[in-house]
Amino acid sequence: MEHRLPLLTGGARDAPERQRTLEQAIGWSYEFLDEPERRLLVRLSVFSGGWTLDAAEAVCGTGIDVLEGLQTLMENSLVRRIDLADGTSRFTMLETIREFAEDRRDAFGTDDRDDIERRHAQRFRDLAEEAEPHLTGEDQARWLEILQREHDNLRAALERAERSDDPDRLAIAFSTAAPIWRFWQSRGHLAEGRDRLRRPVAHPAAQRRDTARARALRGLGGIEYWLGEYAPMQASYEEALAIAQELDDPALVARALFDLSFLSAVGRMEPGAGVQMLRQALEVADEGDLSLRAQVWIGLGVSALFAGHPDDAAEPIERGLALIRRSGDRVAICDGLTALGGVAFVAGDMDSARARIGEATEVAATSDSPFVIATVILPHALLANHDGRARRAALLVGAAARLEDDFDVRYPAAGLAFFGDPGDAARAALGDDDFEQIRREGYELGLDEVIALVTEDEALRS
Repeated sequence: MEHRLPLLTGGARDAPERQRTLEQAIGWSYEFLDEPERRLLVRLSVFSGGWTLDAAEAVCGTGIDVLEGLQTLMENSLVRRIDLADGTSRFTMLETIREFAEDRRDAFGTDDRDDIERRHAQRFRDLAEEAEPHLTGEDQARWLEILQREHDNLRAALERAERSDDPDRLAIAFSTAAPIWRFWQSRGHLAEGRDRLRRPVAHPAAQRRDTARARALRGLGGIEYWLGEYAPMQASYEEALAIAQELDDPALVARALFDLSFLSAVGRMEPGAGVQMLRQALEVADEGDLSLRAQVWIGLGVSALFAGHPDDAAEPIERGLALIRRSGDRVAICDGLTALGGVAFVAGDMDSARARIGEATEVAATSDSPFVIATVILPHALLANHDGRARRAALLVGAAARLEDDFDVRYPAAGLAFFGDPGDAARAALGDDDFEQIRREGYELGLDEVIALVTEDEALRS
């Protein structure tokens, strides 16, 4: 991003006086400050998009009274405080002021600059790691909002690491990016998340075969799966498994085996090999890792369904769902419920199919995640086609396409191949012209309207 100060202080000679003198005004305010406040202002320029008082004290507080310094900076209009609706406060500075301060970061020595950047990176690595278990759980909405507020700081920390040749700083980048891939997925930033993991993974100085790299590869593979980039997904997952085996880390091996089993779902591995990997994952997984064990059981059930054995599918999915309800993983709960709905659909038990999809919809509607909402849309469309409501199915197909375009949502190819594309059945029932018109109407729906469309379906309550 180009600096904004030159845009405001340079240019035509007839530019407004306030623009041409902005840098001088900032410089005057800066010179008016005492040395501790100058140092604090320069240190605060490490933040992007604002900061909390706690963050400022953790990152910039060495040898400085941060609270008193912030008060002085606000009195001099160099920093602003914003009181948020949830009762918390954030501090910000205009981008032009931040750039002015950033340009003076070396004035207090490169050691001070490096220390502040290191503290900033560690602060947001710790935030990412704290957020990870909540990104699929009951407190998902709050943590998605926290990460959204700090997204620019996370980006800034990762970008500084990418420019470094220091293996330790790159390891911090791994430990920042990998835990929040579900955030990028939930908020429609999958392509950005992929790039922010691929760059450090490919960095020549970041090739240590350790846990941090294996976790980064797992996160990268997850993003590549949902983007439909199956060849690089396979490479990421295979390297993650190899590292986990080299480290002889059973927990890491179990998760890597589970990840790699998805190759069978996208046609890059024989189904039997995928089932074998799931069984191996179950053997080595920690008994206390309820989320992983649940997902493996659900995977075994779905594999049985797709292999044409629906009678063998319900029991492992039910077993996994019972475990996952104890962990509170919303994404996996939706997966389990929709999988059971699929089993019932194949068996012709439409009442059970509707009940399962209805329950999944209730969970999805409270998730604050377009991705989780997307997991129930096509099951709704399948049910609508079965019930002879082709117009509703076409609306849902259009809504699904909009989520795909806006939020990088991709629908698993294995499910579409097994159940069929609901758009094909709706088109056959309506004709091309009517289908396209209704599909366009669905495409124009906003997220809240899509949620209403799937939650207010009376057929699921009958």
